[in-house]
Amino acid sequence: MPGTYDDIARFYDVDMARNMPFDDVAFYADLCARHGGRVLELGCGSGRILLPLLQRGIDAVGVDASAGMLAELRRKAAALGLRAPVARMDVTRLALRGGFGVVLCPYSLVTYVTEDADLARLLAAVRRLLAPGGVFVVDAFVPKPVVAQQEFQPDYRRPFGDRTLARWKRILAASLCAAGWLSGPLYGQQPQGSPRPQSQAQSPWAWLTGDKAENKSKPAAKKPAATGIA
Repeated sequence: MPGTYDDIARFYDVDMARNMPFDDVAFYADLCARHGGRVLELGCGSGRILLPLLQRGIDAVGVDASAGMLAELRRKAAALGLRAPVARMDVTRLALRGGFGVVLCPYSLVTYVTEDADLARLLAAVRRLLAPGGVFVVDAFVPKPVVAQQEFQPDYRRPFGDRTLARWKRILAASLCAAGWLSGPLYGQQPQGSPRPQSQAQSPWAWLTGDKAENKSKPAAKKPAATGIA
């Protein structure tokens, strides 16, 4: 999973970061401010939550397994004049000192921990890291019935610098899937054995200039669309 997020780190803020249906950042910031104490964010990614916490003067640190996402976080923190107290770390193997007043596990991160042993290790680590009276905040999506669709359907078009990022999606075997390829400079190489899409409709991401898609880049193999950070 870290490799998947490395691939999308540069446009994560335009893609998945904008899919949250409510202002969870304000919720976390208000909760942390009210509760007090140091804050640990698990799966801090590119800083969607961590940076606003730091801007509010909250003593917060973050961990994430993706080097690419952490690089984006550090870049954005530097632009804001903030120190970025983050570490690259697997959330199921947390190597931190305790004493946190709040531990955040946002944006369905917990659903990426699919093995019982890993989940037990994560929960035990959080318990160890929390100060007496500390709180552990977990966000997880509620599964709902879906209808499989074999063809890619338009998902969104969003501004991305001087271009537009467009995404298509399809549902296979009741799981949301997307073939992660872009036209444009974001992907540097084509994974071995990756099929080239035969038409724009089969391409979930593409750079758009005006109404015309620029299908110039190298596709990646089809993989599940991510819903959080592991």
